This record gives sequence, structure tokens and C-alpha cells, in this order.
Amino acid sequence: MVSEAVTERAAPAPPGEVVTRGPDIRVAAGGAGEAAGFTRPYRRSWLNVLFDAIDAAPVPAWSIYLVATIVSVIGSNSVLWISGLAPVGSLDPQQSAWGVITIAGFWFVHYLDRVAGASFDAFQPLLDDDPGTLARLRYELVVVPAVPALGITMVAMLSNPLYYALDPVAAQVVGYSPAGLVLRAISEGLFGAVLLILAYHTYRQLRRVSALHARAREVDLFRPGPLYAFSRLTAQTGAAFILAVALGYVLNPAATSDPSTMLLWLPWFIAPPLFGVFVFIAPLWGMHRRLEVEKTRLRDDSEQRLKRLMGQIDRDVDAGDLSRADGLNKSLSSLLQQREVIAKLSTWPWSATTARGFGTAIMLPLILFVIQRLLGQFV
Repeated sequence: MVSEAVTERAAPAPPGEVVTRGPDIRVAAGGAGEAAGFTRPYRRSWLNVLFDAIDAAPVPAWSIYLVATIVSVIGSNSVLWISGLAPVGSLDPQQSAWGVITIAGFWFVHYLDRVAGASFDAFQPLLDDDPGTLARLRYELVVVPAVPALGITMVAMLSNPLYYALDPVAAQVVGYSPAGLVLRAISEGLFGAVLLILAYHTYRQLRRVSALHARAREVDLFRPGPLYAFSRLTAQTGAAFILAVALGYVLNPAATSDPSTMLLWLPWFIAPPLFGVFVFIAPLWGMHRRLEVEKTRLRDDSEQRLKRLMGQIDRDVDAGDLSRADGLNKSLSSLLQQREVIAKLSTWPWSATTARGFGTAIMLPLILFVIQRLLGQFV
């Protein structure tokens, strides 16, 4: 059992450089010590470097995100101010919402990385690997590679100006000044970059969750804690995609007000929730299968004991010997109770609380849609 743990953070190091402290690796007290000789397999992305700086700041992370949100809201609205489309100092609800969402995207990726690290720490007792390998596995789960993240960022930053130039009407940038266009391109580019990096990071993380489940040395249905470790990560990641749809309802009310427009938006409203369900369940499917195998083994063992006990009872009855009847009857009652307990064991690697929370997230877009339609009848 892990009685005490400490978190060690290593400074960024290029591939191939050996560092003496693993990234956020929890080291059990009295164990093998720190992950000496851990070699980082790739460089950290700019997003992870940013998160490290936030974590290392002398002020709470929430205060940094709060200030960044205020700056982002001002920046989003300044696009209209600079272009003369709104009075200086006024706050447009939609522009303000995008300012908040941009920073919320950064915060959410940061938050999910923390959840991933905590999930790994909870799952770690099921792994037999040495500290260096554990540090590498945790690093690969939490850290985005630098090169793909940079490529994704460049695509996101360049695609918006191209979109503005090709179809300014659809992009809703008609009347913007050059400075306003630059500010909007930067804001939307950052949001798009974080969203795409999140999608890429999610793909990598969930593949590694499946691999870690396959790597576990054993599964114990009577010790579900470590088995449920990654369900929080997959559920909250899946909920993020569903939340994106809910935000779409709020920020684009016209998308559901006109039937023809709603048909165009329908794939966007349907696909993310379905993908969210896939993100939640798919990485946990391998563990579910392992738990089914373990439950089958327990059930078969219980049935074999019950069969042997029934044989003893039959032999005593045939011999007219009831001297052991009381003891055998108690044994039979115990085995029948054991069989009931085994039958009730869940083979789904998540808690009821996690399932309920995810179910609520699935219903959120539908609830907002109904509310919006009802309000539309009175406005």
C-alpha cells in the first residue's frame, strides 16, 4: 500500500537527456526512491511549458486564469472597438463569451492533465514496472509532444486569416479594421489550437489508457479503486465534447431557431455527444473484458465448490448419515450467499457516481435545446 507520496517536477529537458527526477511521478515512501535515470522520450509542447510556468508561479493557478480571462474578454471586445463597430468600453455578450471560452479551453486542458496524472497515481499499484518506466508511462500520458503541438498550432493560426480572405461574409468580419482582424485571428487561432491539441491529446491519452489497462498485472473485483482510476479521466474528457455542443446552443441561438439552419447544424449537435460516449467507454472496454473474465473465474470456482458440497450432501443422504447435516447446511447457505455476491459484482470499470455525472452531461444539450425553444416562443 502507498502510505505516503511526494511529487517531484523536473525541468524541461530535450529528448535523450537523462534527468534525475521524473515528471510528477509519485514515489512511494520506503520504495525504490526517485526515478533515477529517467529519459524523456520527447520534448514538452508549448502548452505543457505554459502549464509548468503556471504551476510554478507564486500565486494560485486560478488567479492567473482569472486575470487571463479578463484580458481575453477585453481583447475580444477590443476587436469591435478598434473597428468602430462598438463604443469603446462596451461589452458585447457574444464577444465576451468567446473571450471567456478561449481561456477556459487552456484551463480545461490543464485540468485534464492533472486528472490524468492523479488517475495514473491511483492506478500505479497494479503495475510492476521499475520507477524509470513508471515515470516514462506517466510522462507519455500527461505530456503532449512538442512537434505535433507546434504543427497543430501553426495550422490553426494560419487557417483563420485564409478563411477571412476566402469568405469574409460567412466569417462575419466585414467592416473589421486590419488591426481588428489581426486581434480576432489571434484569439480564434489560439482557441482553435487548444481545441485541436485537446483532440490530439485525447487520442493519445485514451490509447495509453487502454495500454495501461492491458499492462496491469492482475484485476481484483473486490478492490475496485485502482480499476476505476481512469474512468474519471475518460468521463470528463467525453463530457468536454458534449459541453462544446451545449456552448454551441448558447453562443449560436440562430442555429436552432430556423429549421433550415438547424438541419445544417444537426451533425455538429449529434456527433460530439456520440463521440463523447465513445471517448468515455472505448478506453475502458479492455478492462471491462478483463473484469468479465475474472468474474467468470470467480463464478466457476464458486459453482465447483457448490457442486462438491452437493455431492457430499447426496452421499450422506444416500448413506442415511445426517451427523454432518447442520454443518453442511450452513456451508450450503454460505456458498449460495457467495454466489449472489459474485453475481452482483460489476464488471464496468467506473463508479456509480461517475456514471451518473456523465449521464447528466449527455442530457445537458437536450435540456438547453428545450429551454431555448421554450424561451423562443415568448420572445
